[in-house]
Amino acid sequence: MKRTIGIDYGAKRCGLARTDALGLMAHYLEPCATAELLDRLDALALETPFDRLVLGLPQRFDLRPTHSTEAVLTLAQQLRERYPEAEVVLWDERLTSKLARQVLHASGLPRRRRERKDEINSVSATLILQNYLDSRS
Repeated sequence: MKRTIGIDYGAKRCGLARTDALGLMAHYLEPCATAELLDRLDALALETPFDRLVLGLPQRFDLRPTHSTEAVLTLAQQLRERYPEAEVVLWDERLTSKLARQVLHASGLPRRRRERKDEINSVSATLILQNYLDSRS
C-alpha cells in the first residue's frame, strides 16, 4: 500500500512524516536539509512508494501569506512536476510549530534536543499530516 508523506518546509531544513501501512497514523521521520529534500523524497519513494504529499502551507491568522508562503507554493509546483503520480495537498500549518514545541516539552526529551529546530520541524510535519488524516475520517 502506498503511503502519504507530510512535509513542514523551512528555508534551511524540512520536517518529514509518513503514514503507517494502513494510512491512519502519522509517524515522525528524520528531518533533512531543504537542499536535500527532493533527494530524500526520491529515497523514500524507493523504500516505500507514496501517492500523496501533504505540504504545510504557512499563512497568518488572517490568511495572508507569510514570508515563506511563496517558497512553499514553488515547492508544491516542483513536487507536482517531479512526482506526477502523487497528489500534492497544501494544508494549513498555523500553530503547528507552537504545538510541536509543547509536544517535545511533554515528551521528556533533554532540553537541548527538544529545542532543536529540526526536531520541531519533523514534529510539525507529523502534526500537519495527522491533522490532514483526521480530517478525512
